[in-house]
Amino acid sequence: MDVNWYNPIKLGDTVFLRTEITDINISLRDPRKGYIFSNHDLYNQQGVLCQRLKAKLLSLKRN
Repeated sequence: MDVNWYNPIKLGDTVFLRTEITDINISLRDPRKGYIFSNHDLYNQQGVLCQRLKAKLLSLKRN
């Protein structure tokens, strides 16, 4: 996980999150599981980027 802060978030700010799924891979060891790669951008009420998070999530596949 990689987190970067670009601007402060202050008490009373209204924030919104934009999430993008960048990749999905099946686990080579266990095909019932997969990895979800995503980027999450957090903006304040003026639309200014405050935080960026890149994440890797291990998840079970649907049947």
